[in-house]
Amino acid sequence: MSNRFKQIFACAYGHQTKIEDGSKIYWYNIDGGWAEEDSNAYQSCLKGDGVVWAYSYRGVSDADRIKICPWFLSYIHSQRWADASGVQPDWLVDVPEAALTAIRHFQAAPVDLYALFEHAILHELTHTEAGGNSDDYTVPGRVSPAFWLAATGVGENGAHNAESLAYAGLCADLISRGFAVDRDGKIMTVS
Repeated sequence: MSNRFKQIFACAYGHQTKIEDGSKIYWYNIDGGWAEEDSNAYQSCLKGDGVVWAYSYRGVSDADRIKICPWFLSYIHSQRWADASGVQPDWLVDVPEAALTAIRHFQAAPVDLYALFEHAILHELTHTEAGGNSDDYTVPGRVSPAFWLAATGVGENGAHNAESLAYAGLCADLISRGFAVDRDGKIMTVS
């Protein structure tokens, strides 16, 4: 049976052995029996530098693997809410000025405050074979392919951009809860 449409989630880095195969370096997980190629995403996730929250890669067995960075799980755990079920509707519409100042600093939008753990998982799932093998496109002038402005600024690449697809899912959830999102990422109630 093929593993093409199988997804495996992982977050641990323990018991790994470095294997060099010619010009490539792999990290072999002794406990799980799987290996992944050394990459910037692997190193960022391992160091917990805040650049990478989660990433996807095709495993040696051809199953798609999604690595959730341990530091991201710790960060989510320490928040007032870990997923969308804990967010109160009035928090979405009446965003405190301190939060607005912070999101402007990071070139973010109010809807980004709602892009929680489910959003990160959906983003990574779109990279898998079963999820359509999406890519991460970057908007010119932006460092990161993440957040609302990156998701809405990739033009014709939007249908194949993981962040755009994840925000489409997020907006569908908001619509089902009685909200709408404008072009600038501001959330409003639908009457």
